[in-house]
Amino acid sequence: MRTVTEELIAAGHWREGDPEIWIVGDTGYDGPRLAFLLADLPVRVLVRVRSDRVMAYPAAPRRPVRGTEPSSSSRTPAHGPRPPTPRLPRPRDTAPRKLVRGIDCIPS
Repeated sequence: MRTVTEELIAAGHWREGDPEIWIVGDTGYDGPRLAFLLADLPVRVLVRVRSDRVMAYPAAPRRPVRGTEPSSSSRTPAHGPRPPTPRLPRPRDTAPRKLVRGIDCIPS
């Protein structure tokens, strides 16, 4: 993504004062990591978050709206404490892989 953005700038398709370039990705892309790595470029990153994503920290407390009192019908925070990480069994030694001739294998 960095290379493509730099080539767009070098080719004159983006100049100082133009709107930022949008990089849009699906759930497989790590949006925060992309934004961090491309922070020095004129880009904005938009990535869809998976519906089963668990956020690491609880939701921030809501600020009260002026003129209202908190009620018992207020919604609870969407995220609770971080769940414990399950201990996975260690993989056993596997048999050595057989070399097969063909595509994407060791050439003969």
